[in-house]
This record gives sequence, structure tokens and C-alpha cells, in this order.
Amino acid sequence: MSNLELYKYLPQLPDAALQEFTQCCILEHSTAPGLEFKPDEAKLKNLGPFNYIKLLIDQFMKVKPDRILLG
Repeated sequence: MSNLELYKYLPQLPDAALQEFTQCCILEHSTAPGLEFKPDEAKLKNLGPFNYIKLLIDQFMKVKPDRILLG
């Protein structure tokens, strides 16, 4: 099964599984280029899936260096 075929199943995941999947993807993408990203779990606690994912991505984007500055 390809990655694209998996996307149709994401809306069927329970909220906790979707949050864990998103966090795993972001952590994987942050460690690949050597970034150290550790989400602020206190801010993410007790959020619904939409707000959790939005805030998690926002936290990641604040840590991610600007590509222009890296050359």
C-alpha cells in the first residue's frame, strides 16, 4: 500500500492515534536535518485534534531554521 492510499484512512483514526501519528511525523522530519525539536507538552495537553496538530506544527515552525539563512 502506498503512502497516498493511507491518507484516506486518517480521518477514521481515533483522536489520540491521529495526534500520535502527527507528532511522530513532525519529530521524524525535525531529526532528519539535525534539528532538535521537543514539543512543549504542557501547551498541548487537553487539546482537541485540530488544535493539537495546529499548535504542534506552530511549535515546530518556530524551531525550524529559515532555509534562506542556511543557503
